Amino acid sequence: MARDAGAFPEPKDEGPDLRFESYSWNFGSVYQGDAQEYAFKCRNVGGKDLVISKVETSCGDCLVPLARTETIPPGGEGAISVLLNTTGQTRALGKKLYVASNDPITPVVPLDVVGYVKPLKLVTSPRAVSFGEHRRSETAHELIYIPSLPEEKIEVKSVSSDSPFVDVAFAETKDYVRPGYIVMVGLKPGGAPLGKLEGTITIVSDHPRNPKAEVPVTAAIKGDIDLDRNSFFFGLLKKGDQRKSTITISTVGGEPLRIDKMDNPADYIELDLQPITDGKAYLLTATLNGKAPTGNIKQEIVIHTNNDDQAEIRVPVYAYVEGS
Repeated sequence: MARDAGAFPEPKDEGPDLRFESYSWNFGSVYQGDAQEYAFKCRNVGGKDLVISKVETSCGDCLVPLARTETIPPGGEGAISVLLNTTGQTRALGKKLYVASNDPITPVVPLDVVGYVKPLKLVTSPRAVSFGEHRRSETAHELIYIPSLPEEKIEVKSVSSDSPFVDVAFAETKDYVRPGYIVMVGLKPGGAPLGKLEGTITIVSDHPRNPKAEVPVTAAIKGDIDLDRNSFFFGLLKKGDQRKSTITISTVGGEPLRIDKMDNPADYIELDLQPITDGKAYLLTATLNGKAPTGNIKQEIVIHTNNDDQAEIRVPVYAYVEGS
């Protein structure tokens, strides 16, 4: 069937027409911190000069335009060079390059940059293990996850702890969502002394760049005896005034708590101990009497118990007495 030529617009002079040899650069798999350069080759298949006016990226730090052919005549070729910097990037990376020109049909051409950035060192989650405050008589466990993904396959060879109070073991996970290894970290009950516990877990793998990772472990180990406050605080008072302050002393242990004696260094502090639940909890009342000297008062009451771990409990005393 014949067509009416008048139904179609008259052809116009061809303008510039920007075409790229490839609209995507897959840089493959690289390590974090590696840098690579690439040139997107292009040509002008139009009938007028092509002018590339601007090149922008979706990532100002990781993808940097280096050079470009600014004017390409009809039938000519050119290139746009970029530098990929993977510092700070992790895992799957997808960025874009935007090329602006006087091409009337496609004034801005997006170019894709894709690939995978492998971590420079062995990854652990978390990077530090904190048990927080924990009783010496109780057990505690935490887990460390070490990913081993298809793009960054690694094998854990060994794990060790430099603390005799921290046990470690590892196993490969069966979870396809989070493939890799799990390190089990445990506090030994009754082992660590009271106070701050610090240690380091060392994980050795076949990571090609940095096969060893060190994970800090911390805990605050406390005994079975608790105080509801850590000091006697009387605040500000005038010379000759009296004021009371109380502390509840209790135990969660199986052995009955006995308070054998209390060391009181000052005759202006009076102590009174009363059982709340015999063998379990006591109320200790400290009274600052009228003999207290003026000025800043800092003293310490020492409570002696039958608990080997907390045989002496030291309780500070604070007050400020103004002159009459």
